[in-house]
Amino acid sequence: PTEVRAWTQQGLPSDTFSTENGIIVSRGQRWPLMVDPQGQAIKWIKNKERENHLRVVDLQQSDYLRTLEQAI
Repeated sequence: PTEVRAWTQQGLPSDTFSTENGIIVSRGQRWPLMVDPQGQAIKWIKNKERENHLRVVDLQQSDYLRTLEQAI
């Protein structure tokens, strides 16, 4: 319950479906594929991983390869 409350504060919707997806993302053994037409998941992940200095990159960025190389 405490972790789910933190997710809600970080922007994850509080419905059951979103909570179940949050559990899958947090406890899964593999990287999840997120289909996110409304942008709710990316907002939540960005807020959740802010302390870990998450960087979101786009293939159109001029420094895409450099950012990717630094991440690896």
